[in-house]
Amino acid sequence: MTEALLLKELTRTFGTRRAVDRLNLRVEAGDCYGFLGPNGAGKTTTLRMILGLVRPSEGEIIVFGERHPIARRHHLGAVIEHADFHSFLSGRANLEVLAAYDHGVKAADIDRALERVGLRDRQHDHYGTYSLGMKQRLGIAQALMRGPKLLLLDEPTNGLDPAGIKSMRDLIAELRHVDGLTVFLSSHLMHEVEMLCNRVGFLHRGVLLKEGDKSELLGAKAAAYHELRGASADKVRPIVDNMAGCTPVGVAPDGSLRVVFEEGIKPSTLLAACEAAGLDRVEIQTERYTLEDLFLEVTGVQADGQVG
Repeated sequence: MTEALLLKELTRTFGTRRAVDRLNLRVEAGDCYGFLGPNGAGKTTTLRMILGLVRPSEGEIIVFGERHPIARRHHLGAVIEHADFHSFLSGRANLEVLAAYDHGVKAADIDRALERVGLRDRQHDHYGTYSLGMKQRLGIAQALMRGPKLLLLDEPTNGLDPAGIKSMRDLIAELRHVDGLTVFLSSHLMHEVEMLCNRVGFLHRGVLLKEGDKSELLGAKAAAYHELRGASADKVRPIVDNMAGCTPVGVAPDGSLRVVFEEGIKPSTLLAACEAAGLDRVEIQTERYTLEDLFLEVTGVQADGQVG
């Protein structure tokens, strides 16, 4: 496989604080890589270093084999944090202003980018009249008009309503599967990343704690499990341990015990055992192990956002 992005021991310090700490990361051509972490984890700083907007304190950045910041930039398109343009200019005029700084971008490239993001019919309207979703799409249009191979997106669905989120998600999926772009998607929204990305990395306090293929990271845990709500795990655990065909697999952030049942075992049997033990408020809710669950386990962050 061709390496689209390779980070080696990438580090950025601000005074005594390490915003990014010895980051080693690999993105293959054709990936949609989910760069996951809470706000302040160092995600945006990493993207800025890849683009050459922030100088690394240490380490190396390689984009499609190129190490020099200017050479790397020829392969990159990006929307960092949020798109922002001149409100008094039309969407197209804003792209033309940017194209004037890059002699490689032609009018046909602007046409193609506007068409690709669905703004052809609104290209002559003032940017100030655009909805938030349209503004984000124009940001992606400016990233596409140079014909990049690697697209860097920083929280692309932030602030969008549900319809806007779905529309943006569909566009990103098309850019990868139809246009053949490699996508590096930075986000704190685990659900969106889980739907879009084939590989993920978890960044916490500047450190990459875990990365790999999404299906391998989730593994067998991705199958459905059940949470015993209404009683703490320590009260329910002895009942589960004494029940054949029922296996505990972890504890939810709210303290509920998670279990899986072997084939043929009915959840109602466990509920009856709980009721017989005086735990008559226990309910069983079917859930699925997600990237959010994995992130909470890896980082030690509890449901209330505190570090355990």
